[in-house]
Amino acid sequence: MTQEVQSVLRFWFDGDQTETYRAKWFPPEGSDKQQQADREVCSRFGALLRRAEAEELESWRAHSADACVALILVLDQFSRHVYRDRSTAANAAQRQRNDAHVLAVVEQDLLPKRWHEQLPVPQFVFALMPLRHSPTPERLNDVLAAIEARRQLQKAHGDLLEKFRRTTTGRLQHLRGGPSQEDAETTGIADEDILERVFMETDESDMPRNRLYRAMDEYLTKMNARDHSHLAVSLSGGVDSMVVAYLMHHLREKHGGFTIVAVHLDYGNRVESAAECDYVRRWCERFGIVFHVRRIDEVKRATTRRDDYERVSREIRYSTYAEVMEQYDIPGMCFGHHRGDVQENVISNMMKGLSLLNLNGMQSSSIVNGVRIWRPLLDFEKDVILDYAHRYGVPYFKDTTPKWSTRGKLRNHLVPLLRDMYGDGFLNNLSALGAESTQCAELVDSQVLAPIMRSVGTSEAAVWVDCRLLKDQPFFVWKEVFRQVCHSIMGNSMVREKPLQELIQKLERLEAGPTGKAKHKNKDAEVGSWITLKKGNRSFLTKDKQLIIFRDRFFPRQAYVKPQFPIEADESYTFGPWKVQTELLDESDAIVQSHRDRNPLTIWDLVHDNGLSYVFPNAPQLVIDCNSRFHVLRAIEKVITDAMPIVSSVGAFDVATSTWPGVKRRLVPPSSRSLFIMSELTPEASRLYRVRKTTVKMLHNRGYIVSENELVMTPEAFQGQFGDNPTREMMTILVEKIDDPSDNLFVFFPEDTKVGVKPIRNYCNRMKDENVTKAILVVQEGITPFARQALNEMAPRYKIEHFKETELLVDITEHTLVPVHRVLGRDEKAALLKRYRIRDSQLPRMQVTDPIARYYGMTRGQVVKIIRPSETAGRYVTYRAVI
Repeated sequence: MTQEVQSVLRFWFDGDQTETYRAKWFPPEGSDKQQQADREVCSRFGALLRRAEAEELESWRAHSADACVALILVLDQFSRHVYRDRSTAANAAQRQRNDAHVLAVVEQDLLPKRWHEQLPVPQFVFALMPLRHSPTPERLNDVLAAIEARRQLQKAHGDLLEKFRRTTTGRLQHLRGGPSQEDAETTGIADEDILERVFMETDESDMPRNRLYRAMDEYLTKMNARDHSHLAVSLSGGVDSMVVAYLMHHLREKHGGFTIVAVHLDYGNRVESAAECDYVRRWCERFGIVFHVRRIDEVKRATTRRDDYERVSREIRYSTYAEVMEQYDIPGMCFGHHRGDVQENVISNMMKGLSLLNLNGMQSSSIVNGVRIWRPLLDFEKDVILDYAHRYGVPYFKDTTPKWSTRGKLRNHLVPLLRDMYGDGFLNNLSALGAESTQCAELVDSQVLAPIMRSVGTSEAAVWVDCRLLKDQPFFVWKEVFRQVCHSIMGNSMVREKPLQELIQKLERLEAGPTGKAKHKNKDAEVGSWITLKKGNRSFLTKDKQLIIFRDRFFPRQAYVKPQFPIEADESYTFGPWKVQTELLDESDAIVQSHRDRNPLTIWDLVHDNGLSYVFPNAPQLVIDCNSRFHVLRAIEKVITDAMPIVSSVGAFDVATSTWPGVKRRLVPPSSRSLFIMSELTPEASRLYRVRKTTVKMLHNRGYIVSENELVMTPEAFQGQFGDNPTREMMTILVEKIDDPSDNLFVFFPEDTKVGVKPIRNYCNRMKDENVTKAILVVQEGITPFARQALNEMAPRYKIEHFKETELLVDITEHTLVPVHRVLGRDEKAALLKRYRIRDSQLPRMQVTDPIARYYGMTRGQVVKIIRPSETAGRYVTYRAVI
């Protein structure tokens, strides 16, 4: 028996598995290989099959696992070769009898004895094949369960082998003198637990021929590395940055012997981060690389809102780069970005609706947040970098990108789906699209944008653009110009498309000139006009189509100095960003002679000179008085001088004097601003402070973008922003959703004690202008019945909620008896109902008028998850349907 069993097993399983698969197991139907396999089985095992059919081999069933598998092969697989011709009724009948016979062997002997669990994978597959040849749902489920159990076992074995490989490699590394963990800080985590690949000394004699080595050599030559004593690399410990650092190490002598400075950011979000930091430090010490680490404790991913975490950590990261680069006079910070990063960027940027000219988002050298970034490996695929690391023993950490993150979802879900839909070539198409975007950007920048941007003027007071140069340009050029003005020059957010289109329309009207009854009233064309481009930056369009955008600090929410503030002659004062200097001059002084009869100052004198200089006859007292404007100032728009600390005079001497006060007023850089100590809030201001702070927290909890400064605003900060006697109108808020920039919401604080129809219509007009459909009214006492009716009439177009100020004096969600509430998304709701096999009508209910439901802005049909603390279970979760 044993000889026959082994003959069957050797015939079916021995040899190269790939060849056996094609030649015996699954040859193409009707192929020569199939016919050859049929002949060989018939000649070698035809007689054995007939003995099995006559039940002469029944002893094999219970003898051993090998014998049982051999019998299954004979009755199941060999039978199909021998009786291939199904047109013969006898063949079909015999195959059916053999299928029933072998099924009994599997179900009565193999599975009860659990022999299949220990079989090699090929034998495991063919031992369970009869269950698939005679399928029922129960049998196929049994097969799937067995496969899953085997898969888990294989994974455990694979993990064990991998750990054994890493520890063995680590021991070899130690014997060869690699980075020793004996010198490591005590983290409780071994190197092999954090490393995907450990450091290995290899034969590097062929490295100069490696294409990454040659590419880095060319890049360093291009960037004039020889001219610099230090170069830097952002070293995370991932394979990309480690390969960049190792390449720099091997090329530094060739390029002037520069010193490498590594910057490592320890985010502290994972228990392994300290061990990773320590390993990178030791690796750098081995190769003489200067190591800088910045531990980020200000924010944590687990406890900080995602947008706040990303913003703060990014600011810390780039400020750290800037500090290190300034310390060592480093021209650029090397990153390990590769071609795959560019492809992911193209997808993300298209989905975000970013500029057509910036789909790549990455160039081989660019400035990000004021820091020059070098990307020497941008033209290479990830596989090339991995091959280099494996060939030359470069260690690197395991990939810890969270699967739930945007980048993780893109890599693990979206890219595989796109590859399945469009084929492997779609990634090359993305790269080509990104490259073409960059080429278009270079062309547009040199031929179109550069001449326009050269005409842009800047000062501490404002930025100005000659709109005549944009007259015949397409809209995307307007957007690019204003993107550069807002982002690069002013450091602000981009202007929205709607006000930009309104600016273009206004310029077109000015170009066309007045018509009809308005022919004699074209004031805008004569003196210019104010336009609304973006909140926080007032803009003035001059008669010659120059657009002046004032910097946000020019028009403060609260005046930098109170009216009638006394000024002493020959003294200097600082009011916010303004520096005011006065000087008593004799009437014959050259300055007086040149200034007393000069033409009135214009807005251009102000923005070009960062301020104003003027003289006037002396008086007993000098004060700040914006309403008393000398003739020399009256050509400037009053709204501008109202925002400035204008020095004027009070009273007159009995006897005329020959002295003239000279006033110089200029804007100083933001770093020179003065610090003012605010007085205590009045009861009314304190009330508004509490109401607004609760409102901001409510918006934050609803998922709208709110700055950290707003969330933690102190009474002093509130007073500094809104003044001692704040008006409700100046407290208006406009926010957008974190995950949907098109979902905007206004919060209005009406001045009227009881709000009527007119204010509501005004608010709706403003919402229409800003293309916003949602708003919250925070009212003092309530709204009138007619106003309530107006809200109902506007409901199809505008969704306007209203709260009384008394409802927002305290944040109800912070009460100890109020549990955590979280509104489920559509997919989460569907998954919940499917999991429990219920309809939402079967859930406990919450009224849409419930204070908590109103706080979170819940709507009918939503489901809210309620989490309460539990002494026994830790937490107790319930769900309610909003009705």
